[in-house]
Amino acid sequence: MTIVTMICGHASWYAYRYLKKAASFHKVISWLMRKDRLAKAIRTGRLGKLFEELGRVMSKRLCKQKKGKLRVSFWRKEYHI
Repeated sequence: MTIVTMICGHASWYAYRYLKKAASFHKVISWLMRKDRLAKAIRTGRLGKLFEELGRVMSKRLCKQKKGKLRVSFWRKEYHI
């Protein structure tokens, strides 16, 4: 549990610092479980490689999607407020 928290914290920091996005913890944990990545990295002692791979796929798959927010100006135009 501690290692997963550490990895999610690193993913969050990386996403905010370099991508200006928010990391999705659900996606990060699912990515770690898929193909048994975390267990393999611990077993072989290659956590560094895991962090490198995490950085490569962060922007493509592991960040939260932007939600389309309707602005106040839209509501004013639409409903003549």
